[in-house]
Amino acid sequence: MKSIIPVFALVVCLSVGGSAWAEGITVNNASFETPGEECYYQGDDAAWFDLTQWHAIGTAWYVAIYPPGWYPEYHFYDDPTPDGDFVGCSSYGYPGSLWQQTGHAFSTGESYTLSVYDGCRTDLGFPTSKIRLYAADPGATDLSTATLLKEVTATDPGAGKFALQTLTFGPGDANYDSPPEGAVGKDFIIELSATPDPYWEADWDAVSFSFDLNYILGDMDGASPHISCCFDGFCIVRWPYRLVYAELQAS
Repeated sequence: MKSIIPVFALVVCLSVGGSAWAEGITVNNASFETPGEECYYQGDDAAWFDLTQWHAIGTAWYVAIYPPGWYPEYHFYDDPTPDGDFVGCSSYGYPGSLWQQTGHAFSTGESYTLSVYDGCRTDLGFPTSKIRLYAADPGATDLSTATLLKEVTATDPGAGKFALQTLTFGPGDANYDSPPEGAVGKDFIIELSATPDPYWEADWDAVSFSFDLNYILGDMDGASPHISCCFDGFCIVRWPYRLVYAELQAS
């Protein structure tokens, strides 16, 4: 569905700031606060999913949810935990990951941002940690039939610190501009993955996933437009001294 909305350039939505509109996509147990106690993957993915709302891949006991701040005598972090008490982790030389299907379908009318805080403990090194985005049929129970759309490798936050890691997926990405066959319309899967060396660990917290509507602005002699704000798909566009329109595309 497309909407073409004429607006006058002098109308600016200052009350909500100058950033473009974005809509959150639900991530279940995004900060790993459920079940509210330290717990370890035991090799039974169905039981782990019922407990945590995340699927797990890895070796029993080495994918976990735990509260770093509950052990002040070990001083795992100088930084506070980004959100709540708990983090998800993969550790001690065994590759592992946490993943979930979002229920939001891949559309070429939208651009996407997936973010997570990656942490490096003071007593352990930082592994190869990746954020991945897939598309799969609804109800996927493993990643064997999922299509990998994009991955990014996290940067080392530094000992005792958390750092925000971000994956963006939209125009300019190969699998967005030329999607793999059948990927459009399938549900996104997000994955947090780590390949630790011995005594290395990746901790994850505060996962977020969102989308923006792509827009096409009418040709106004090369002037630079800026979307000031959007409400339910209707956008106010700032463009000095000109009448403009914004065409929102959403499939």
